Amino acid sequence: MSAQTLTKKTGYFIRGVDLARAAPDNPEFEASRREVSLLLEQVRMALANRSASAPMLEESRVPPPPIEMPRACVNCSYTKIVNYQEVEHWDNGARGCGDCGMYIEGTTRIVDYHTVENITECWEFQVISSPQP
Repeated sequence: MSAQTLTKKTGYFIRGVDLARAAPDNPEFEASRREVSLLLEQVRMALANRSASAPMLEESRVPPPPIEMPRACVNCSYTKIVNYQEVEHWDNGARGCGDCGMYIEGTTRIVDYHTVENITECWEFQVISSPQP
């Protein structure tokens, strides 16, 4: 008998949303808010537990976000977490990271009713500085 596999992939672009504010009167938004909050918590926990000796990913190896970036914005950070452990990270060290928003994507792979892999990827965007005249 072959293995039964289920893969769930969700992605959210977040900009200007107060995720701490529940919306019990809107079940669709509330379900998404909870899912995004869990994904963001995974990112926060992985970054908080980052080893000082963890290598930084080279910018050329950062995968492009799977969505079109907001106009006048660039990718300023990328984090990949596999099974709740950070495996890749890159940031450009600039202030204002996240001011254009963020795209977060979660993938869960289940084989024979057991979770085999949880992957969370997060891209943050920042406004490009306009040149001075």
